[in-house]
Amino acid sequence: MPVRLIFSFACAAAVVFAQDDKPKQFVVEPGTHIPLSLINSVSTKNSVPGDRVYFETVFPILADGKIVI
Repeated sequence: MPVRLIFSFACAAAVVFAQDDKPKQFVVEPGTHIPLSLINSVSTKNSVPGDRVYFETVFPILADGKIVI
């Protein structure tokens, strides 16, 4: 079972393309918790410093009623 981590971002922004293909900036409120799920396993037996870890959001993060993360 993947390890779940929660990161609290002081401030996060995402650029989303609207239907007219013009970028629009959405701001996720400061202090928003973004629950993440670890995709790959991490082991002290096989891992070395610099190995990448991959996460996915547990559920979508909304700003102004739009999914931004």
